[in-house]
Amino acid sequence: MSEEAVAHPAHVIPEQLNYKFKNYAGPKYKFSRIVPLSGSQTVNIPVASTAETLLEIPTNVLNFAESYLYADIAIPAQGAGNHLWYHADGMPLISEIDLYTRSGIYLCQLPNFQNYMKIVRKLYTKKEEFDSNDSTSFLYNSVVPNIQVPAITPNNGQGYLSHIENAYVVSDSYLGQLANTQINISMNLPLCAIKKTILALNKDIVFPDIIVMRMLWGPANKFAYFSTSGVDPSAGNPTAIVATATVAPAPVVTCGTCVYNLTLFLATEKNEDLAQTVRALVNSPAGLNLLIDFPYSYRQNIIGQSNSISLRFNRGHGKNLMSVISSPFSTVESINSAYDCFNVA
Repeated sequence: MSEEAVAHPAHVIPEQLNYKFKNYAGPKYKFSRIVPLSGSQTVNIPVASTAETLLEIPTNVLNFAESYLYADIAIPAQGAGNHLWYHADGMPLISEIDLYTRSGIYLCQLPNFQNYMKIVRKLYTKKEEFDSNDSTSFLYNSVVPNIQVPAITPNNGQGYLSHIENAYVVSDSYLGQLANTQINISMNLPLCAIKKTILALNKDIVFPDIIVMRMLWGPANKFAYFSTSGVDPSAGNPTAIVATATVAPAPVVTCGTCVYNLTLFLATEKNEDLAQTVRALVNSPAGLNLLIDFPYSYRQNIIGQSNSISLRFNRGHGKNLMSVISSPFSTVESINSAYDCFNVA
């Protein structure tokens, strides 16, 4: 019998018994608590106009996509026999978000933010992310039949897919509350939800100067409304919300909607070695060259039966044109038709 080298199978150690040291050089984040520049974490949102908030982003190594915008929200009661409703998909409470340097260079400028989030966020949100969201994210699985709240659409009847489609509108009745009671909810919006912008860029970056984040909140009548029905979003004479007094746990104020405990939880790099690497790259002679998505939002009011829409793009808009997304919306931008983009007569 000839002698031959015999191949022995590799000795496999299960992970439960593998105590071998592994060097991990990945990012580690801690949340820095950023409050509005005014010092007040309460925003009283008017019924038919907007309220401004400014946040200053420090010169730390950070990751926008891992950060969260948190707030508590109170929608005041609207009188005896009236049920409150609010829109639950996209981000219907903010009308504009801007990100710019102190010298006036814009890194993100999103007017018509509510409409942008209604369309673009859904297009670019992965199924895994959608399934992991909860109600505080304002884009989550309704997990109910498409003929029930919150899966029923605000103005066009039942949804399309039972138990799979997102929530559209929520009422006080769905939350287990009676008519004429204040709704208290929370918002925990991941900045990665603002798709196709620098805020959704999942990279460690640092800026040589303080960056300003500007938000316009409201109007409240594009976020909430009331009617005499708590089970049908289009029945019971839907009416635009009016400014009334809030009660605890919210600050006691008179407004259309009260946002309080407003905080930006900014993900900053905890691994100092990686942070120094990013700083060295930014401070190098070549600098850090990074292509970012910069969407432009256009709005055109349609009057009559036939209209032409013309959009012009040039090199000033960016290096590459990635896509053009267009959607019609209802001319009544309040109550249950605020975000009606069904496009069926």
